[in-house]
Amino acid sequence: MPARAGAQRASRRTSSIHVSGAAFDGVPHVAEQLPVESALRPARRSRPLLFRISRSLVAALILGLLWFTAGSAAHPPSAQAAGKPAAGQKVVIVVGPAASSTGEYIRQANELAGQAEAEGMRVVKIYTPRATWAAVKQKAQNANLLVYLGHGSGYPNRNGGPRHEDRQDGFGLNPCEVHCGTTGPAEYHGADQVRRNIQIAKNGITVLWRLCYASGNAESGIDAPELPSRAQDRQVAIERVDNFASGFLAAGSRVVIAWGWPQKINLPEQLARTNKSINRIFEDKANNTGSPNAFIGKWDYTVQSRRTPGALLHLDPHNVYGHLRAISGDLGMTAADWRGETHDDITAPELTDVAAAAGSVSDAASAPDAIPSFSPNGDAIEETLSIRRTLSESATLRTVVTDSLGAEVISWEETADSGPGTTEWDGLVPEGARAPDGLYAVTMTPRDHAGNAGTPREVPVRVLTPLSSPTASDEAIEVADADALGSSVRFSADLGVPAAVSWKVVDASGNVVKTGPQNEPRDPALDGAQQLFVWDGTDDLSQSVPDGTYRGLVSAVTDAGTVTYGRAVFVGPFRVAFSDSTPARGQQIKVAVLNTEPLGGPLQLEVTQRGLAPYTVAMTQLSDRKSTVTFSLEAAPKGGRATFRILGTDTGGGAEELTLYRWVH
Repeated sequence: MPARAGAQRASRRTSSIHVSGAAFDGVPHVAEQLPVESALRPARRSRPLLFRISRSLVAALILGLLWFTAGSAAHPPSAQAAGKPAAGQKVVIVVGPAASSTGEYIRQANELAGQAEAEGMRVVKIYTPRATWAAVKQKAQNANLLVYLGHGSGYPNRNGGPRHEDRQDGFGLNPCEVHCGTTGPAEYHGADQVRRNIQIAKNGITVLWRLCYASGNAESGIDAPELPSRAQDRQVAIERVDNFASGFLAAGSRVVIAWGWPQKINLPEQLARTNKSINRIFEDKANNTGSPNAFIGKWDYTVQSRRTPGALLHLDPHNVYGHLRAISGDLGMTAADWRGETHDDITAPELTDVAAAAGSVSDAASAPDAIPSFSPNGDAIEETLSIRRTLSESATLRTVVTDSLGAEVISWEETADSGPGTTEWDGLVPEGARAPDGLYAVTMTPRDHAGNAGTPREVPVRVLTPLSSPTASDEAIEVADADALGSSVRFSADLGVPAAVSWKVVDASGNVVKTGPQNEPRDPALDGAQQLFVWDGTDDLSQSVPDGTYRGLVSAVTDAGTVTYGRAVFVGPFRVAFSDSTPARGQQIKVAVLNTEPLGGPLQLEVTQRGLAPYTVAMTQLSDRKSTVTFSLEAAPKGGRATFRILGTDTGGGAEELTLYRWVH
């Protein structure tokens, strides 16, 4: 099927995904896509011999003229090709019958052909109704760039059952020439037939454009979009991409690109005029605003192929439309490789500035070795380890993680461009299990496209997961008024293994104001997983702390290391936000207030500006915790410091007050 799971379904949502029709001025409609010889074929009537010879001669002259014109465009003379490094590269564009999408696909194919011809490339068109398997087998041989638009039949699909690669993951073509119809039906020739019958040129690229299944997508109106947020959807998309690419990679393609939507990327121009890796071209945002007509990059991921040894799959899904962009194969291949430019490269890539970012689970006081740590335990805190690094050139980066005994626990490869970048480990090992707590070594080795291997770089890291991130019973408390409302906060964290647990509270500068239990041996099997500490807003001298923001810290010490987590809590009656912290006289401003304790009535805001008597504005209570007011400052004769007093009463009858100062221009 054509790629309507994303393309046509989304086209009803937005018109921005379609290539502008203005770009195809002068392109004939489907009915006009007839071969030249068909248009010139004489009618079969009895004519005098001289007339028949004359007609034949005229036809021959016309055909010769058309051959010369077409040949000049397809094979530009050296004067035309001067300065065009991609001149002569063979581009084969196949458009199969695609029902109501056929005309649109032909227009897009013609635009791509024009882009290729502008770079001096030799374009061969195989368009419906003459896009038969016999024509593709003959004309696609040794293509440097093979592009197919049409129906896609892939696996896995909604029908289930076994994979049938004689008719899946390949082309959907005309069953016969001309008389079988321009828009359909389609006859499928799958990955097995591609492997056996087509040979792509060295360093060739295949583009599967607007197909169902090729980019991991489904069929329009049949399957839901394959969303990156659902693990099962991702797995289905990966399998579809891997299967569809496998036949074309086996036929000699070094890279297979699958685009479910029209693209803003001018691929021929990128191949002709840059030395970028094909993966970097795939990642071109092309002034995009987040739709699948160029690189999205927010939910993309790279995995190893199961069908093609050594190949990588890079999928770039959209969080609403699903999987509509993918690239497979040697992602480090460059545009210069595609052009066939050769040079002796004996310089190995250099990997420098390698450093892992230390997470909050690494407490400097208890981890003097300063080994960066992370905690992949599912609490959404420090789940991933990021290693910064810089490469002297684009390369394939092999990363191996070994445990404290030197045994490999997981390894992977990724393509990395020159310059700064990051490599991430999510703490998982094969089959999705979590790596046990302990010390690990992450070793990265770069290898460039000429096969030169750089010096490996190693980073020690810790996996520490004994403790979950703590929670707080409230985000604010008020203790200065000495009533029973909002007077304490309860911190809680779950312990997964036996450990020594400590609690403390620090101020905004990191100074300890309250010391809780220290190094208490706790065993979740005996004592329960939940660890608790209640803070009443006082310091170690039992005095109320000043208003401000504090952090409750919990630490757990095991043989693997120390984990320290924190949770912020505010102390004071009100938290206040101004729409402008330095307003002008006469300016309208908005003041929003979050009260710590429940209120017995609306708040009042008293404002004193320089040279004016105090005035009061009533605030509107939006909820039991939030009030707001929008008003204009008085046009005072002078600017200067203004006083803002928030006044109220809690439900216990206690007075609540906070004074703030702002400079008014």
